Amino acid sequence: MSLTLHTCPSCSSVLTFRSRDTNLIVCHQCGNRLQRWDDGVLKEKPLMVKAQDTLTPIQIGTTGVWHGKKFTVIGRVRCLFEEDYANNWSIYFEDGTLHTLVDCYGQLAVYEKIPPDPKMPYFKVSGLGFGDGFLESIDNKWYILERKNTCKSIEVEGETWVFDWNGEFTSLEMASEGGDRLELLNLENQVYLNFRIHYLAFEDFNFQQLRQLQIGKVTKTYTCTHCNKPGELKSFPLSQSWNCKHCGAALSYVDGRVKFRRRMKHDKSPAIPLYAKGVLKGIEYEMIGFAVKQDAHGWSWREYTLFNPVRGYAFLSEYNGHWIFLRETAVAPVMRKSQSDWLEYGTDEFQLYNGYHFNISDAYGEFPGDVFKHDNIGCKEFICPPELWARELHPNGLCWYHGESISRNELYAAFGQEVSLPYQSGIGAIQPVRGVVDPAFLRISIIGVVLIFLFVFLIGNVFLRNEVVFENTWYLEDTLTSHKVVTSKFKLDKSRANLLVTLQAPVVNNWFEANITLVNADNGTEYTIEEGVEYYSGYEGGESWSEGSTETDEFIQYLPKGTYFMEIMATKPVGSSPAYYTIEAKYDVAMWRNFFIFVLMAIIPGLGAFLYARNREKIRWENSAFSPYSTNDE
Repeated sequence: MSLTLHTCPSCSSVLTFRSRDTNLIVCHQCGNRLQRWDDGVLKEKPLMVKAQDTLTPIQIGTTGVWHGKKFTVIGRVRCLFEEDYANNWSIYFEDGTLHTLVDCYGQLAVYEKIPPDPKMPYFKVSGLGFGDGFLESIDNKWYILERKNTCKSIEVEGETWVFDWNGEFTSLEMASEGGDRLELLNLENQVYLNFRIHYLAFEDFNFQQLRQLQIGKVTKTYTCTHCNKPGELKSFPLSQSWNCKHCGAALSYVDGRVKFRRRMKHDKSPAIPLYAKGVLKGIEYEMIGFAVKQDAHGWSWREYTLFNPVRGYAFLSEYNGHWIFLRETAVAPVMRKSQSDWLEYGTDEFQLYNGYHFNISDAYGEFPGDVFKHDNIGCKEFICPPELWARELHPNGLCWYHGESISRNELYAAFGQEVSLPYQSGIGAIQPVRGVVDPAFLRISIIGVVLIFLFVFLIGNVFLRNEVVFENTWYLEDTLTSHKVVTSKFKLDKSRANLLVTLQAPVVNNWFEANITLVNADNGTEYTIEEGVEYYSGYEGGESWSEGSTETDEFIQYLPKGTYFMEIMATKPVGSSPAYYTIEAKYDVAMWRNFFIFVLMAIIPGLGAFLYARNREKIRWENSAFSPYSTNDE
């Protein structure tokens, strides 16, 4: 590590630059902001504000790991946008390199500076609509524009790289279908910077030396501009809007001042009390905000804002007693066609379930962003139960929320049995239905079971004898109406096996029957079957027709070994064919009907489960204007 020493011109304190790539340092003694010029000279920047916000777990001295390399946080540029903020932490690696770690409402990403792409210049990208239209990059990837933010001012602390000295710049965030994300900055004097964004989870950085933050701590007190009564906030300066508990005034924090927006009715009570604490998904949250949202058709639902000072915001959405846990995330689907009714994320396909515009009709507590400023926010919901992706279109771009179904039991476990949760009605948008099996898995399972049965059946048939033990043909006179005969004896030598008895008689427009008794000559045990054939044909209306058959067969099952003969009583109409008939007995034969019975037994439960699942899905989609089930679908 190469250290550069300087002296503060105001208090003569020794200042140490650790990185050759930083260009500003804040004196640790007097707080003087000093710019380092290329020749090493320090110049005071008195108009630049020192960052005071401490509602962030990262601080100067925090260490972490990225790409297997250890880094230390040495400074910050805090960018204040119209409705949100971003902490740009300068992270210094042991090999002397410098990158930027961006922290925005609990989402973390490393920004890696890259050369501008000549096929995607800033002016072309800025002309795109959010999620509408795309540009192809130099490496043949297509990108859409997701967000556009204009910075109003910056604050600084520590040793950092300041990329825009007046703090007024515009950033464009782009995304490709493969998940790559870029940021383009339009700085002063028409200077453009490009960054590749690497979004990561908090755990991925293996942070050490974090700032200790306490959940539930008051971070700001204020006086309501409407009723002049005091109030407290738990997530300021992250929260930019709140509701006065005394008069119901909806307030926003704009340019350092509290601004009145409108007044709320306060005629709805939250099921989870304001400021209740609970652990969800392994993270302790405090419920700091409750809002009733309503779409243009009058449908309303409840949304709860949860806050953890380290992990940021999460939300609980409730409709008809069904709950969804949501978090905003930039690692989200990328849709090339914004009007598509489906999207893919990972290996799952999500179907469009809802599309609407909403307003806030009632609210308690505090919220991220200026939620009272913007009405008629557009939202699309894509579902793959028990998960959901919700895409909201705001004035500054697209926001994606990932949702998971959460049960009442989980909420009771988190917030205590004293909370009063509403009863469930119907099936929720992403509610997992107990006992329902995925139709694709069910289909594959049934096919697998059938193939296993077929394999076992065919293997068993290899060892069957399939032997003709008796066969004879008898000729009849036309004058006979019946014919009785006793066959010769034959032996069956397997301990247990079946016998297939086949009757064949060439009848024409007539019938023929045979009553056959198989007799065990050793003990006199009898087995009786009746077989009959009939066959009719003719010509009518210019077309020929026929029905029936001249051959039939019947199984006698589980015959013990022994010597057998058959007593046959044949019957036919007087003076009719056939002139002869044939009886054949085949021993130890494959019984395909058993195979189909087993297959049917396997299919019926699966078919029942499929129909049950299909019916439950039809009920789920009854509240959707995009249901894949038509009203006449049976």
